[in-house]
Amino acid sequence: MAKRVRSSLLRQSVLVQTPTVGRGTSGQPTTTWAGYKRWSQIEPLRGEELTIAKQNNERITHRVILRRDNRTKTLKAKDRILHGTRALYVEGVTNVDERNSMLEIMCREAIGN
Repeated sequence: MAKRVRSSLLRQSVLVQTPTVGRGTSGQPTTTWAGYKRWSQIEPLRGEELTIAKQNNERITHRVILRRDNRTKTLKAKDRILHGTRALYVEGVTNVDERNSMLEIMCREAIGN
C-alpha cells in the first residue's frame, strides 16, 4: 500500500536513467544510459513490508518515491536509478493514489555493479 509523502522528504538526489541498445564498432550490442536528475526519497524495505514485497517479487529491496512529471511518468521496468555508487533497477511503478503527483517505484539493488 502506497503511503503519502510530503515533498519536503524528497531529500536524495538521484539520476534516473533509461537504456538505449545499439551496436558497437565490432557489431556487438552495447547499452548506453541517458538520464536526468530528480529529488527522491529512498528507503530499504524491511520487516513485514519486505516479506509482502518478496511474495510478489523476490528481488525487491527498496522503495523510491519521486514526484511525477513529464519525464518520470514514462518510467518502466528496464530503467534504473543511480544514488551515489548504488544502482537500483526498476521492477514496478505505481501512480500513488492515481493522483498524478507522486510515483512509488519498487526496485532491486544491483550487487557488484
